Amino acid sequence: MEYAEPMNARLLSLLIYAFSLCSMSGTLLAQDRDPEALKPAQEEFTKQRYSTALTLLRSYLRDHPNDQDAWVWFGASYYHTGQAQLALTTLSKAKPKGDLKSLRRYYMALSYDALGKSEKAKSLLTQQARSKDLFAEDALFELTVIEYEEGDVASTTRNLDDYNKRFPDGRYEKQMTIIKERLTEAGRSEIAGSRRAQYKASYFESNPLSLVSIPHKWFYEVGYDYLRGERSNPGYRDGLPIVQTGAAYESYKLTTQAGFILGPFKGTGTESHAGYIYSQNWFSDSERMETFSEDPSDFQYFPFRPDLMERSHILTSLITSRVRANPLF
Repeated sequence: MEYAEPMNARLLSLLIYAFSLCSMSGTLLAQDRDPEALKPAQEEFTKQRYSTALTLLRSYLRDHPNDQDAWVWFGASYYHTGQAQLALTTLSKAKPKGDLKSLRRYYMALSYDALGKSEKAKSLLTQQARSKDLFAEDALFELTVIEYEEGDVASTTRNLDDYNKRFPDGRYEKQMTIIKERLTEAGRSEIAGSRRAQYKASYFESNPLSLVSIPHKWFYEVGYDYLRGERSNPGYRDGLPIVQTGAAYESYKLTTQAGFILGPFKGTGTESHAGYIYSQNWFSDSERMETFSEDPSDFQYFPFRPDLMERSHILTSLITSRVRANPLF
């Protein structure tokens, strides 16, 4: 991923600085914080081993639940392991002091964006970008990326100008240059090295529910269907074929299905998905249900039996293209 590692290294100094503030703070009661007990989690976080940091912070907070700054790092660790909803829930309840407030706002905005609530994310990032706090530059960069990837050329251009004025030798100068060079592709390409791009990768690499490290979705369902109605059936009367109308019927079905979808795999203006779905249904009828109800202990007459079972295997693929209108017309 282009520029991803350099950005992490540059941001690392800010994280270490914030951690030092956390360790040196003397505003909490002695029993609320144990710097030595917190240190292993801090080290794992700064080394970007977020899954381990998450485990250590969880253990630490069981013994020190009033350490509000540690809750911020706990929420940030959730974010970095692809669990944005848990990150947002944790960060919303945290009440840190000092510069940890900036870190909390920053990761809350990132979590909103990861959950598809880009308007809320942009609002928080805009407020932070206009301030003079610790993460103002980071907020402005992430805001620019979001608006660029949404195709908002006017806002992206305004952010680029603002960044060049406020941070002429900023940490994201190379990425901002790339965005400026790709303005004509706004809404159709992504920027490597942003937190947004990193979250998409970490979601599948670190999330405990992920099956593989590439973008995908998976699901399973178990259900029961009961249908009652009237229909027309073929029949005979006086030796002649007729259609019997208004015939009552009942239908019973146990259903299970599971599947996964890989993608999206993005090309120039296109997105593609590929998937597989397995479905298995057990059917029954009112006669079988009535027979079984007479003696439920006799599983020989269990109403959902293999002779009325059907299976299906579905392979699917989808390719979509995005056509962006020329803003000049």
